[in-house]
Amino acid sequence: MNRKVYHQKDLTLLFYKYIADVLFFNLYLINLHFSFFNRITNNTLYIVLSCIFRVVAGIAIGLVSVPSFGVLTKMIPTRVAFVTALAEAALNGAQAFGPFMGSLLYDAGGYR
Repeated sequence: MNRKVYHQKDLTLLFYKYIADVLFFNLYLINLHFSFFNRITNNTLYIVLSCIFRVVAGIAIGLVSVPSFGVLTKMIPTRVAFVTALAEAALNGAQAFGPFMGSLLYDAGGYR
């Protein structure tokens, strides 16, 4: 049986080849559509589209976060627990402080 064995460099290149596409899809195409949801007048359509977009955004984040942990643990195999904890802390910190920082920037822009 002839199986192709991927090395660390191959996995990293494979990961970085697709991460930009997935991040672009999630951040710009999915999340920017939410800015136009205030124009939807039908409540049912609003709820259905919101659910669909959140599911697609969740899948996109899963496609980015899971391989990133794999690449991190391949890059630093001796400190897997530390690297995973640091990456989780960064992701959770972004989720915790992102909306707060966004609201500060929103207020600083003069929008009311």
